[in-house]
Amino acid sequence: EKLYLHSKLQIKVLLNIINVLLEFRGLKIFEISDNHITDTVAGYLSSIISSNAQLTHFGIASGNIQDNNAIRVLQALQNVSSLQELSLKNNSISDKAAHDIAAVVSRNTKLQSVNFDENDLKTGGVVVIANGLKNISSLTSLHLGNNRITHEAADDIAEVISSNTQLQELDISKNVLQGTGIATIAKALQRISTLMKLYISDNNITNEAADDIAAALSCNAQLQELDMGLNLFKANGLVSITNTLLGTANLRVLGMQRSKITDEAADSIAEIILHKTRLQELNFSNNCCSIAGIVKVVQALQHISTLTKLYIAKSNLTDEAADYVASAIVCNKQVEVLDISSNKLQGNGAMIIARALKCICTLKELNISNNDIDDTAANLVAAAVYCNTQLRELDISKNEFQVAGVRQILKALQRITTLVKLNISNVNITDEAAEEVSAALACNTRLQELDVGFTKLKSRGIMHIAKCLHNRADLRVLHLQRNKSTDEASYDIAEVASCNTNLRLVNFRDTCLTSPGIVRISKALQSINTLTSLNLSYNNITDEAANDIAAVISLNAQLQELDISNNNLQATGLTIIARALKNICTLTKLYIDRAVEFSTASNRPKSGESEVHHGTALPSNEAAYSIAAAVSCNARLRKIDVSENDFSTLGAMKIAQTLRGIFTLTKLFLSNSNITDDVAQDVAAVISCNTGLQVLDISKNHLQHTGITPIAKALQGINTLIKLYISNNSITDEAAEDIAAVLMCNSELRLFDISHNKLQATGA
Repeated sequence: EKLYLHSKLQIKVLLNIINVLLEFRGLKIFEISDNHITDTVAGYLSSIISSNAQLTHFGIASGNIQDNNAIRVLQALQNVSSLQELSLKNNSISDKAAHDIAAVVSRNTKLQSVNFDENDLKTGGVVVIANGLKNISSLTSLHLGNNRITHEAADDIAEVISSNTQLQELDISKNVLQGTGIATIAKALQRISTLMKLYISDNNITNEAADDIAAALSCNAQLQELDMGLNLFKANGLVSITNTLLGTANLRVLGMQRSKITDEAADSIAEIILHKTRLQELNFSNNCCSIAGIVKVVQALQHISTLTKLYIAKSNLTDEAADYVASAIVCNKQVEVLDISSNKLQGNGAMIIARALKCICTLKELNISNNDIDDTAANLVAAAVYCNTQLRELDISKNEFQVAGVRQILKALQRITTLVKLNISNVNITDEAAEEVSAALACNTRLQELDVGFTKLKSRGIMHIAKCLHNRADLRVLHLQRNKSTDEASYDIAEVASCNTNLRLVNFRDTCLTSPGIVRISKALQSINTLTSLNLSYNNITDEAANDIAAVISLNAQLQELDISNNNLQATGLTIIARALKNICTLTKLYIDRAVEFSTASNRPKSGESEVHHGTALPSNEAAYSIAAAVSCNARLRKIDVSENDFSTLGAMKIAQTLRGIFTLTKLFLSNSNITDDVAQDVAAVISCNTGLQVLDISKNHLQHTGITPIAKALQGINTLIKLYISNNSITDEAAEDIAAVLMCNSELRLFDISHNKLQATGA
């Protein structure tokens, strides 16, 4: 009656299992995840569904199921009327399948849970699906997170909520609903009183929705989980919401990360903690309050004993605040997760917190990365690791540990056998310490993620570590960036790739690999079809490796991130790789800036250089058109960099016109791309479609006031800009007022570069 296929299977094994299922007639629950749904698999699934019309639960998660195959499965599900749960989470389903989804949900009027998180659904598709859900009144869980839904779908989502007064979970996070859309949905939530979990993070929500959110929370006093981080609230809006939370009785999880929390709002959160003695998880990372505000929140944690997860990264914590963090840990002896990364802790502060961690034995995740912790604290950090033998994740990267300190911590890890993630990048590890790394890895045979990037390892050390990974099958993530591995180590690295066929992320940035080494590794990677991220930037890759890199891309249809920037490709090689990208529809990040050979060696940038790049490159229009075609197939792009490739104006125009079909961009780099005033309207249209844009680089082009003006007017329609580069154009005083208006609209702007233009005193 029940079958769960929740692990990655070889396609032959999967087909054999599914083939057996064709004989089943009593299946009620069928879920499959982490397996690629090919045409053949989709056909079999359709037959299984047709033979089991009494299904109550059906799910395909992380299957990268494309629209055509999704439609085949959905059409089979239209013959089922007993579904209670339907999940199509984390696939590549777009609006094309929306009508078939609507047909399924409208037929299954007893549905209790639907999950369409992490797909490619836009406003139109969600409206169609919502219309199918309006006849249902039994929903308790509705998940639409991480799609591309705008405020235009808010009325229809609100209507679904109004029809389902027993709703307990709502996830609409990571969309573009903004203040107006969330306000509409929040008004609908005011009509119900059963909500227990609400996720509205990362939606560009502004203060205009704060009162409606507060009112919705006041109506749902049994709320247990709330995540409203990564939005654009102001202090008074946050205070209104946090004050309302004082009326909830059972709050367990509170996510307020990157919410611009001030000291006043921190006071309210401290009050919440004092009143909600059952709080289990708090994410307070990356906010705007002073150290006094942080201390007030952490002090409040000393009055509860139920906390299991605490995130206070990027909070300007100094050694002076360490005592309060330590006391909170001692009072909450069941702490499993602690993230104090990206603060200003030094050795003394780390020692105080590490002593507290020695008093507990429940820690499973510890992140102390990106501080100023040195060897004075290494002994106590090692002791904390030694006492927590169930540790699963450890990140000590980006600190001031020297070889001796790192060795102490690595020796403590040899007592642990549960580690699945280890990040020791950006610390002083040399080939002499590679033995301790290998010994720690030997004890933790189920390691899934390893980061030894940005160290002082050379080929001998990399080979030593790689050999220890040869007989593993669980590795998912491998970072070797910024090491001097050279082609000599490529044999052992290739062997690691061959053994770990479930690899999802490989990062070989700036590893001194040349084409023969990259070809060797790429051939090994061709045995994998699970890659989501591939970074080969800052190497010496030529066209010799292009076909093998393209083969890797073609075989990994779930690829989300690709970086081949700063290499020595020619136009032909770049075109070959770009054409392979047309087979992908899941890309969110694409970096091909300076992917082709520099005209002079002196133009090569240093690794770690700022985001504004310099150099000269010469790809043809054919490469530009192939890049545009790849972009058109990947509508979920969030970051794209095609800078410094010296495209012709026609090539730049083609790419810009294609980008107009994307609504999710947060970073756009078009530096030195031959953009003229003729292309400006297309660039302006791209900006208008992407209201969450944070970084724009159009420097080193040929824009005059007639070109920059429409771009500036488009930028006036957004308020999320953090960095703006418009240097090295031909901008005159005539465009100054429009540019000034952009600055007025974007109060969070941190970097603005308008140098090397033709402004006079008046414009300046």
